[in-house]
Amino acid sequence: MTLLNRRVDLIGEGIDVALRVRDLGDEDPLLMTRRLRRARLMLVASPAFVEGRRIETPDDLKPLPVLGALEADRLVHLRLVKADGQQAELSLEARLGIDDFIVRRACTLAGLGFTLLPSMYCEQELRDGTLVELLPWMVIARRLAPGGLPASARHVAGGACLDRSFGGSLRGLWRKNAMSLSEEDVARFCLDLPGAREDYKWGGVRVFSIAGNKMFALQGLRGDSLAFKVDKDLFLGHCDRPGIHPAPYLARAQWVIMQVPYPLGAEELRNLLRRSHQLVVSKLPKRTQVGLLL
Repeated sequence: MTLLNRRVDLIGEGIDVALRVRDLGDEDPLLMTRRLRRARLMLVASPAFVEGRRIETPDDLKPLPVLGALEADRLVHLRLVKADGQQAELSLEARLGIDDFIVRRACTLAGLGFTLLPSMYCEQELRDGTLVELLPWMVIARRLAPGGLPASARHVAGGACLDRSFGGSLRGLWRKNAMSLSEEDVARFCLDLPGAREDYKWGGVRVFSIAGNKMFALQGLRGDSLAFKVDKDLFLGHCDRPGIHPAPYLARAQWVIMQVPYPLGAEELRNLLRRSHQLVVSKLPKRTQVGLLL
């Protein structure tokens, strides 16, 4: 059993079955899924935190420290709905910005603030009284980003609401895609890097390498894809971004993979490809590095 705080590539990382806490629609449509249980989102805090504080309306939460997942604007966003349909939206500065439910629960138990948890992560604590539910008469609704994506896809969508800002957000995404590189743009850029050459292996995979066989980028490893190496300490962060996944067969070497159209803008993608080239070059003998004029 493997416990990870990131979305895994089931096929690429050789995982047969995964248990996940996900929103409807926030899953790869090519995977077979079965819902084991429906979880209700709950606002919770420790009794010591609540003591002496009046928390009767959503506005009462505004001055209190919150622990939660940050969206693109670096704020925690909550949307609460009453039984009569009235809604309240809160945008709060977090005392601790964290996605991990277990860490949030531990910090909430310690009295550092209030947080939002799926019911399965706080049932026992609610039963034994170490946590209490805030505003239990209100439903916690998931905020949606453009295109109906859950706010967990905030790296691309920015967590924008479906209102007038939707058009501006969508235009921003179109501009971003328009600035993305094509497959041939990527190939030309890779071949312009010092010492780079290309060939085809494994039934048509386009391989960009240096010093004979030291690969730094691949096109077509899985469908219309691009794969390359990233810094070890940044690997998990890249894999948490929408459209970027651990590369099959190469994830242990910190390679990532993405599909066409690439989810990154042109400048960022060039920088990452250049960095992949540098990472491979850095492992070469010094004499070889000098021969590449690096």
